[in-house]
Amino acid sequence: ARRRDGLRTGDEADAAVAESGDPAAAQGILPQVGDYMLKKAEEWGADLRYETPFVQLAQDENGKVTGAYAKIGDGCVLFNASKGVILATGGYEANPDLLAELNPDAAAIGGVSMTQAGCEGEGIKAGIWAGGMKDEIPTLMTFARAAVAPDAELGYPYQGMTCWIGDQPFLKVNLRGERFALESADYDYLPHAAAQQPGGVYISVWDGNFGDDVQRFHTLGCSAGTRMGVLGVKKEDGTYDLDKYFEKELADGRLQKADTLDELADKLGFDAKKTFLATCERYNELYDNQEDVDFGKEPYRLSELRPPPFFGATLGGTLLTTIDGVRINADCQALNTDFEPIEGLYCAGDCSGSLFSGNYPDQMHGVACGRTMTEALHVVKLVAAK
Repeated sequence: ARRRDGLRTGDEADAAVAESGDPAAAQGILPQVGDYMLKKAEEWGADLRYETPFVQLAQDENGKVTGAYAKIGDGCVLFNASKGVILATGGYEANPDLLAELNPDAAAIGGVSMTQAGCEGEGIKAGIWAGGMKDEIPTLMTFARAAVAPDAELGYPYQGMTCWIGDQPFLKVNLRGERFALESADYDYLPHAAAQQPGGVYISVWDGNFGDDVQRFHTLGCSAGTRMGVLGVKKEDGTYDLDKYFEKELADGRLQKADTLDELADKLGFDAKKTFLATCERYNELYDNQEDVDFGKEPYRLSELRPPPFFGATLGGTLLTTIDGVRINADCQALNTDFEPIEGLYCAGDCSGSLFSGNYPDQMHGVACGRTMTEALHVVKLVAAK
């Protein structure tokens, strides 16, 4: 049932994903959520300003943050803040120059950007200029979801398309046709492991058992959208219409389909076809024995490469967000270089640091979104109560 406020329920969002075969379908409710929240904020007296770029923080002689300067037209306006300023400007992932400067290794493996416009590090830089300090280790949330052309160069400008199937633990090989990593490792492991391989990209392959395989793999977090989405093309006889499910990727040409592995190897551009076919044969042996003695993958995440059709895609990393922001204490107060709070300055979400250290722990599903919402709720209540 639709709620009185017009928003769809969680069940409806799940159904939208299953029906479309696209995990992004659930994002269709986000504009409604945003509109609802803005409307409530205005009802409660919030003063919403658009096209008002943030310039820098205002501080008194003691270093207390007392407001913020913003650009309006050809000039700047000072917004005084008697209770404090909350920086919630996101990370710096949408600033390719800054990303390459601070985190060149992560920037170099990108094939697709899922970054949010405007997240260019302005809030983090302002926090540092006000006396704060950023996490020392630059950290980018990277996922294995960028389908690219076999000869594409990774990095900015990004040349790929989002391919959610990349998260699934199917066989993955380098350009020499060799298996090189544990496919069921964390989201960001494979793109970084592939960066040590020829060309920096890798290839994932699977067969006609795709629908049943992804149900058995039962990946969690946002990658679960694949096993949910493919249910939308499940037929009455229990099989899956994979041509329909992969329609967009096949039409784009970054996903290849073939009747044999030999033909697939040609379509994927393998120079070392014999090595690739031998790797596939070896992978079938591991599946038959239900033991991955080569890389230690869990038996329930092994799969065979036998029933046609066969599919393959060349993959790189997908950039989502940076998570090394301004260091904070338990109340989201920005900390100076002496680890003391800067009076009047707070940070929340990807603009803040101190929670993650060097990587995004994807086995704690929802921790990034949960962190952002928890910090926002906490600091708004804290500042409003002053």
